[in-house]
Amino acid sequence: MIGVLDSGLGGIVTLKYLLEQIPDTSFVCLADQANAPYGDKSNEQLFQIAKRHIKWFESQNVTTVLIACNTLCSTVLPQLRQEFPMMHLIDIVTLTCEDLMEEPLESLLLLATERSIQSGVYERKIQKSHPTCKVYPLAASQLVPLLEQNQPIEIIKKVLHEYLDEYQGKVQSVLLGCTHYPLVASEIEKIVSARTYDSRHAIVKAIPHEHLNQREVKIYTTLDAEQTQQQIADLLNMNDPVVQL
Repeated sequence: MIGVLDSGLGGIVTLKYLLEQIPDTSFVCLADQANAPYGDKSNEQLFQIAKRHIKWFESQNVTTVLIACNTLCSTVLPQLRQEFPMMHLIDIVTLTCEDLMEEPLESLLLLATERSIQSGVYERKIQKSHPTCKVYPLAASQLVPLLEQNQPIEIIKKVLHEYLDEYQGKVQSVLLGCTHYPLVASEIEKIVSARTYDSRHAIVKAIPHEHLNQREVKIYTTLDAEQTQQQIADLLNMNDPVVQL
């Protein structure tokens, strides 16, 4: 069984894609909505939160965990790997940048959380493979709370326009540096008139396929199971049961 860890709906967005692409693999997903968003927390706070959750996966005999959170991967993943040397912790930031290496990137809007932007990890990795690419980092701190609260699309569109209007026609591509953002990828593409990239395609290639006759899917939240179940039904058309941790 493969673990999936995120601050909330982003992990479940990733989980849905994985279930579609590798349906013979079992997953246990932990959406830490009680602590969302992660993007405004300090490194020490993020490390303590993530350490607690990795210990929980360990207690469930899950030894491979996809860190489906760009913020955690950009900030505290090295510490987590040092703390849990026997766990296989999958880094979606590195996977995403490796997946983009063959793409002809000339100008790129990097849309991510405040902490991911501050880390500079994406910029360094992208400019190593694409030294002439102009990268525009943009911290979209309002998006994750709005998506977690299942706000009406008109409110989300208004915020997206506030963030993105100045980049219309200015960039060739947009990197969605948060696993929540694919929920509004089509709206982002309309505003910016540019192609979006996200981590899901890269992740699939890194997940061990278990080839099970009968897969198992478990979804946990640290907040409100009933609310989360309604969110994923509304946003993702998923009917898997959700358990409060």
